[in-house]
Amino acid sequence: MSPRVRLAATAAALILGFSFAETPANAEPAADPAPAISLGSGEHGLIRFRLPDTAALDRLVASGADLAARPKTDSGAVLADLVVDDAQLAELVKNGAVPVQLIQTEADAAARKPSSKRLAAAADTLTFLQAYWWTTGGRTFLQTQVATTATDDPDVEITVTWTTADGATGSFPLVRFEDSGEYQYHYALPQPLPAKPVRVTATSSLGGTSRAVTPAVWPGATPPPAPAGYQKDFVSAYMTPTDIAARIKRLARQYPKLVDVLNLPNRTQGYRRTAVAYLGDPNAAAVVVESVKFGDQGFNGVQVRTVDPGAKNRPLSASYADRVLTIRLATDDAGKTISTTDDVANFITAKYPQRFRATVEAGSAGLPMPVVAPVRLDDGLKGTEVSKKPWTVQALRIGKVRDGSKIGVLAYSQEHAREWATPLVTLEFAERLLANYATDPATRELVDNVDVFIIPTVNPDGANYSFNDFNFQRKTWSTTAPAPTGTRATGTRGVWTSTGTTRSGRTSTGTSAAARTASPAPTPGPGNCPRRRAAT
Repeated sequence: MSPRVRLAATAAALILGFSFAETPANAEPAADPAPAISLGSGEHGLIRFRLPDTAALDRLVASGADLAARPKTDSGAVLADLVVDDAQLAELVKNGAVPVQLIQTEADAAARKPSSKRLAAAADTLTFLQAYWWTTGGRTFLQTQVATTATDDPDVEITVTWTTADGATGSFPLVRFEDSGEYQYHYALPQPLPAKPVRVTATSSLGGTSRAVTPAVWPGATPPPAPAGYQKDFVSAYMTPTDIAARIKRLARQYPKLVDVLNLPNRTQGYRRTAVAYLGDPNAAAVVVESVKFGDQGFNGVQVRTVDPGAKNRPLSASYADRVLTIRLATDDAGKTISTTDDVANFITAKYPQRFRATVEAGSAGLPMPVVAPVRLDDGLKGTEVSKKPWTVQALRIGKVRDGSKIGVLAYSQEHAREWATPLVTLEFAERLLANYATDPATRELVDNVDVFIIPTVNPDGANYSFNDFNFQRKTWSTTAPAPTGTRATGTRGVWTSTGTTRSGRTSTGTSAAARTASPAPTPGPGNCPRRRAAT
């Protein structure tokens, strides 16, 4: 038995007695189910666990757990690689740890025990993706990124060694970086050096060594001068989704041999939402009445009112005629109205499920429902000139050869509605490629050899709302999920239910970017962009 496994065995009693803090009842479930991971009876394995927080890790370490690698964090949770046997695995799972990867078993280790020749053959290959240096504040810094071919091994350790012109040398470790669970590279924050580096190399714990690289000077914020006659500055103002659609159409018409316009399959909800109104005074007692369909689908302008029937012992009743919803309040044997806000809200929702839904305004629960003169339902949208129809998200496909034989590059922007500047960058990039193709050799080489996909806005509904109604809007535009109490009212529409396209496409209430329901959102973002690696 190896020393590590012996240590695990001596710690078994401690680990089996270990427990996590109780998971709060209102905690969100894990985003993804854990893979089925098991060990044979008495078998040891190196397993990566997801722990709820750093406190859980501290308790594990204090219990004597055999921690194999430096813990990593992922979306606020702690990842720890532990050597455990089958009983320890079962106990940890019972107490809240989630096994996410079986890295190696004891049997694997025995089978892989190599000779020095086989070990050399198993060494990974390292490649510098980036090596820059610069000077700021009188100090010199080095920034590097290195990729390993051992992409599936989460415990590969990479070290960068640097050398300056006067022979000074030093080294620093890199950290593994993953995006959506996929390995990208290893990196470190900028490292201070005594002088300009002239050589860097990288080595890994698997025996891999990179070729020596001379770091390049960081280009800085000032771009190099453009070639003579180079055309640029095609965008001079912020652009709404309508402006963007017009620019896409013009570019396709102007450069038909270099551009295809792709209509992406998932249409958006559109710049629209339900119509809503307070029935009563929200500072006293009120019910929020909302249309089931969107306001532009015939519910803007619908009126709702409550009336005293003027008779004794009348039941709560309602009628809907000529676009007016009339609620007749219930009365007692003295003819006094006795319906409460809860009675009215529940009655409206139950009687007209295809037309209206109603909720009690926060602070009004159980209060007597007042007689209210007609109030008008409205969607409250100010962009009257903006089309309310579902939007087709479009992409520009730019290239001399657009048959899939060339390397493809995807650039997309405006996931967040209030990011007005990002579509300007992608559109400027697109038009520079097209306008300079005939005159600039570098541009022509790029367009001839790369299949470029550009989506200027993946969130047109949110952008329209940001431009016309609420310029701090970040998410997409959706009102299909249930809203928290009180957030359907006209005064809180800036926090209505919507979706963050960078939040995996799950529905989120606007009051919390992290709180999610399990219902899918009819929004353009993730469904229109296949698995991709691109900057927004």
